[in-house]
Amino acid sequence: MDLVKCSALIMAFQSNRQHSSFSLGVNEPSENLSNQVIFHFDRSKFNLKRIDISFSRCREINEDTFRYFTALEELLMDENQIKSINENAFQDLTNLRHLFVCKNKLEQLDNPKTFSYLTNLNQFLAKSNQIKYINPLVFSSFVNLEKLDLSFNKIERLERGTFENLTHLKELNLEQNKLIEIDCDLFNGLRRLEKLAISKNQLSILIKGTFRDLVALRELRLNDNSIRFIEDGTFCEMSSLEKLNLNANKLEKIGGEQLFRGLGSLEQLQLRQNKLTHLDEASFVNLTRLQRLELGENCLERLSERTFESLVMLRELFLDANRLRELDLILLFKYLKCLEELTLNSNQLERVIFLNRKQLYRRSCCMEEDDVVERRFQNLLSLKKIDLENNHPNLHENISKLENLKLLSSSELTPIEKCIIRRKLLGYN
Repeated sequence: MDLVKCSALIMAFQSNRQHSSFSLGVNEPSENLSNQVIFHFDRSKFNLKRIDISFSRCREINEDTFRYFTALEELLMDENQIKSINENAFQDLTNLRHLFVCKNKLEQLDNPKTFSYLTNLNQFLAKSNQIKYINPLVFSSFVNLEKLDLSFNKIERLERGTFENLTHLKELNLEQNKLIEIDCDLFNGLRRLEKLAISKNQLSILIKGTFRDLVALRELRLNDNSIRFIEDGTFCEMSSLEKLNLNANKLEKIGGEQLFRGLGSLEQLQLRQNKLTHLDEASFVNLTRLQRLELGENCLERLSERTFESLVMLRELFLDANRLRELDLILLFKYLKCLEELTLNSNQLERVIFLNRKQLYRRSCCMEEDDVVERRFQNLLSLKKIDLENNHPNLHENISKLENLKLLSSSELTPIEKCIIRRKLLGYN
């Protein structure tokens, strides 16, 4: 910055002594930030709490840059060209709570002393840099940190102990890195963590014990990896988990009841875009609070009538873009009393079975025909949306039955009209 601009900046400081915030402005050029803001200026006269030097083309943060800003609480340095930060650059910033260095050119966080003064830091956002290496001790002073964002970097490995002291951390974002594996002790001590994103990495295996300390976790994003195997019991300690995203991986099967054991609070499970060919009868046995299940874009050819037996609170079920040829809606969904949306488009469905006459005959020994039909259909009456687009042409005949099923739940129909509809559902003329 030239002398005229620097003098003008000093005058701006002097004329705003009572202000608690300062912004450098967009695209103010700077080679070294200290040359830009010091220039024989005693900043101890000011009590700034927020400084924003984003978009200033800054390349380096040296020892004197923020020496006098002892009251500073928020420092924004996004969208610069910062490659290095002096180990003493933050030595006076003991009150700093928010530090943002997103979209810079940092390649490593290797010196623990750099952040050792920031014991009151609440948020550290360093997304979209070029970070490849992180010293496992570099965050050891972040004892009050609640949010850490390291997404969109080039991190290949995180050593055990990296997050050990972050006992107050609530949100950790590791999305879009190059992680191949996770050390089973990496998340030790993060007992207050509520959100964890490890999506868009290169993980292939998840081992039991990896998430054992994450007892408060509510959302886990593991989508867009290459996960092909998850050891039974991997999620068993995560009793608070509500959302689990496993979309876009390479899972070929889901084992028995041990895989999702312990997930009694889970409300959303996403398994779209995997390679699932079948589901065991006990696959979802522990998920009694599940409300949304995504199984679209897999290779499922058939479903057991007991597959969804435990999902008594399920409201949305997505089975689109599989290889299903036939479904018996009544048998398959007889336990899904709350189901509102069912997506079956882009399969190979030739027919959807509602109730055939043999089933009716076997079940009508002790009750009237109308009562049998009523009981068989009552669990589907909560349905508000069914998508059957892009299936076999023969399925067209069954669509009228779905429309009749909706009519059956109408309170405006007379008993005679309902009787006619029931007979149509059974295939009578």
